[in-house]
Amino acid sequence: MDALFQIVTMIIPKAGVQLGGAPLTLNILLLAIVLLRNPNQTVLSIQQCKDIGICYAVLFVFGLITFCFDLVDGTGAYQLAQIATVVASPLAGVIALRMKPERSFRILCIALIIVNLYAVLQYTVGITQTSIAGLTYTYGQDLQSKPIGYGMSTESSALKMPSTYQNGNSSGIFAALGISLILMWRPTISNWKALRYVAIGCGILGIMLCGSRSIIIPFVLVVIPLLVQRYRVTQSRMKSTYLVAAVTAIIGGVLYLMVYQRGIVEQFFSRNVQQTLSDPTASGRTNQWSDMWLSITQLDGGKLLRLMFFGQGTNYGLGGEGLPTFFATFGFFSTVAFYGMLVAAMIYLWKDERTKTVALGVFCLFFAFCVDSSFYYPPNVMMVFIIVGFAIRAAQEPTVDNVTGVMHAHRPRALKRHKEFA
Repeated sequence: MDALFQIVTMIIPKAGVQLGGAPLTLNILLLAIVLLRNPNQTVLSIQQCKDIGICYAVLFVFGLITFCFDLVDGTGAYQLAQIATVVASPLAGVIALRMKPERSFRILCIALIIVNLYAVLQYTVGITQTSIAGLTYTYGQDLQSKPIGYGMSTESSALKMPSTYQNGNSSGIFAALGISLILMWRPTISNWKALRYVAIGCGILGIMLCGSRSIIIPFVLVVIPLLVQRYRVTQSRMKSTYLVAAVTAIIGGVLYLMVYQRGIVEQFFSRNVQQTLSDPTASGRTNQWSDMWLSITQLDGGKLLRLMFFGQGTNYGLGGEGLPTFFATFGFFSTVAFYGMLVAAMIYLWKDERTKTVALGVFCLFFAFCVDSSFYYPPNVMMVFIIVGFAIRAAQEPTVDNVTGVMHAHRPRALKRHKEFA
């Protein structure tokens, strides 16, 4: 069941139907099953890192009260589902306690290849032409109404290839996290070694096609540290091979794109350089802070207290993208707790050489969640805690030197009391 949940979450997260104004996806149904399969284990999973556990406890308590307030206020089913998704999704990392790391890495590898090659197919043939209702997008929803960069008119103007995620922001998030995790994988079978490199290449191509500046910009910032960190943990006898292979792959990839896929490069440059430089407000995001502050100063004492503790009421009219809208929906304490979990995860992962690449991947997510509202849409929050869970679990597994056959043990830092769940 855990493996099925990982497959669905990473490959077809939007498979399902629209019911009563809210999507009912297979991903959400399986999440409920894996969380309820062993509630005690689910609670323990979020405590792998003490700081993450503390932050989640705050998010859960205040988030649950926010949900109840909004329910009484008559908030629509779709908005209530978004709140519930944010609160429940961090627990998805429980599957990392029950799955063997090698199996989870292999599923991730195949998922990166499938999802991002499908994005290439969308770019080549067309988004709606290649879509399958109920599988690659939720049955009953209008794919063309999604924020996939149609602009304003036709499919030929699409700037964001959503793959099976219905949104380029979400597919980009998966690609960035997937790359950061698969870089720490050391497969022992030659076929999987080759597929690992294919998956990394597909992931990079998927990030280029996703069209989401909120994930592309931070990924560009961390791509060199990712490569450097991977080089540092490479065995000494393989460092020169890794360096030559990395340089060759980068040069070869750039030449291939420039010669055979020039349209992808031109679209990438137009979307992420020209549009960014021509719009200093970042689609109005830089103005939303001052607009929200002005609105907050006009609230009376009671409304201000409600906003700070449990988020805005139905008539407050506060909005925006990213962190401001999270604060408006959940209030101050839940906001600090949610973003605090991401910071705690980055710090925890950075302390281990093997998991530093994943810390950089989580940084990309932190940036994205600050500037856009992708945290509302599954499986984005689930994905970050699944990846973090897999990274922690994999770092605890012993590794075998392929030449000497010597097994090197990695002493668990935080899961000593969870051995019964391994």
